[in-house]
Amino acid sequence: MLLNSALFVVGCLLSSSVAQKKFNSKHLPNYISACRVGSDLSDCIVKHARASIPQLSKGDPAFGSPSLNPWVLEKIELNPSSQLKLLFTDCKIYGLNNAILKDAKIDFDKKHIDLVVYIEQIKLDSHYNMDGQLLVLPIKGDGKTNLEFGDCTFNYSFDYDLITRKDGKQYITNIRPDISFKINKAHFNFENLFNGNKQLGDNINNVLNDNPQDAVTELGPAFSNVINLAATTIIRAYLMVVPFDELFLH
Repeated sequence: MLLNSALFVVGCLLSSSVAQKKFNSKHLPNYISACRVGSDLSDCIVKHARASIPQLSKGDPAFGSPSLNPWVLEKIELNPSSQLKLLFTDCKIYGLNNAILKDAKIDFDKKHIDLVVYIEQIKLDSHYNMDGQLLVLPIKGDGKTNLEFGDCTFNYSFDYDLITRKDGKQYITNIRPDISFKINKAHFNFENLFNGNKQLGDNINNVLNDNPQDAVTELGPAFSNVINLAATTIIRAYLMVVPFDELFLH
């Protein structure tokens, strides 16, 4: 079932972020094609997005967009409840470069865009620090972790405003994103649980992997918000600096 990640607080700091600079208008790069407004607009966006994702995932300094293969985050902090505190640091996230746009819908009157993104596998390598309860079990640890999420569908949407700048052209601004997700597969491996007690650590990892959907319910929203951050970072890097009439042709 789809879960709204807005119920969770996730703090993410980019090791390579889009800097706040004086506004400079740009044209679409040659690896992104604009679409013409019409009955086949959604199909056009899906087609062109799929073609551009391999290049987009490499990053583009000219637009201030980061590399997503892997995507490096300084930390991901998850506090889904008062029972659990979990911090991931020195994070490397793999698989975002294999994202596939499945559907796109735009309502120009409401200034609203809906995107459906599928990712076959997302992998996180990081250091973790965890203390509290997970799946009603006491858990405590500090060490390396490898987490994998598979068969993932993210419903990413955002509202936007239009602003007319000094050149007389309109630009997207004030993006307000939201995301929900469905993750069908998951594998968890937390090293050094309970100060290295292998028996207790193996038992906890086994419980998580025997009950992946319950674990995803508690831990998945953190990574849903990582997708939210990745998508919003890219959208802001490109859509907010290219004139609106160059993004959607009439």
